[in-house]
Amino acid sequence: MRHSDLFDSLAAVLSGETRKAERPIVTRHSIREMMHSKARILLAEDNIVNQKIALAFLKKLGLSADAVVNGIEAVKAMEAIPYDLVLMDCQMPGMDGYEATAWIRNPQSQVRNHDIPIIAMTANAMQGDREKCLEAGMNDYVSKPFVPQVLAEMIEKWLPHRKEA
Repeated sequence: MRHSDLFDSLAAVLSGETRKAERPIVTRHSIREMMHSKARILLAEDNIVNQKIALAFLKKLGLSADAVVNGIEAVKAMEAIPYDLVLMDCQMPGMDGYEATAWIRNPQSQVRNHDIPIIAMTANAMQGDREKCLEAGMNDYVSKPFVPQVLAEMIEKWLPHRKEA
C-alpha cells in the first residue's frame, strides 16, 4: 500500500466523505474474493526471473496461473484450456504479444475464448506504448517492473468474478 493511498483513505473516512475513489482500493476483502474464485490465468513471459516474480505474486493472491515463454505457446495453451485472463508480455521470441493477441482475437483461430481479457505487461513505458497495446486488441496495460498494487488492481478490474459453488 502506498502512503498516499492510506492517507487518502483515512482522510475520507475521518471526514465522512462518500465520493467514489478515483481508483478502486484493493483490500483484504477484494483479495479474499479473488482467492475464492476458480479463475485461471495464463502468463506469457519469456524472462524466467520476471515469470517467477509474477507467478509468486499471483500465488500470493491465491490465483492459479500457468506460464509460457512465447506467443506460440500462449495460443496453443488457450486452444486447450479455458483461461479467464491473460498477462501478456509484448516482446517475446517466436511470436510476440502483439501477434499472439491478434491470433487470439481472430474468430478463425481455435482459441476457446476470443474475448478473454488480455493485460499487456511490458517494459515499454514510453508515450504511445499503452495506445499501441490497446490498438493491438489488448484490454489494458501495466509497465514492468510492475507495482504489486497496480497489478492487483488490474486483475481485480478485468478478472471475471466467478465464485466457487
